[in-house]
Amino acid sequence: MNKDTIIDIIGSILAIISLALPLIAIVGFLLLVGMLILQIIGVEYESFTHFIMFMVVLFLVSIPIDMFIQPLPKALYTAGKIKKESINLILYPLDFIGNLIAITIADCLMKSVELPFKTACIFSIILCIANYLLDVMDEK
Repeated sequence: MNKDTIIDIIGSILAIISLALPLIAIVGFLLLVGMLILQIIGVEYESFTHFIMFMVVLFLVSIPIDMFIQPLPKALYTAGKIKKESINLILYPLDFIGNLIAITIADCLMKSVELPFKTACIFSIILCIANYLLDVMDEK
């Protein structure tokens, strides 16, 4: 290897690190803020590892539920059962119910994390708002 190749490799490594560190910092900050919000609304967990496992289980449980809920209002519109303006009116309450079901299932599967029903409802509302904001950003 010549000197230029080594300098290129080191430059590439430094570029990757300089791009990865802000991303890791942002994800870490959002995770800490999320944990703080969940603690404020009443989520109790034995350890950080159990909390992360709960979030992974919640994500995995919510995939099939979302695969059913998300296309349902559009299918009803395509079938002529609802008006176009009613798609979001149906989607977000269904999203709330789907999130609540996923949270309840994840809570039942993870005994080390406790969510009272009121907390599960608040968390479901937060997830619905996040979903709405992502949909709005997607449309732009």
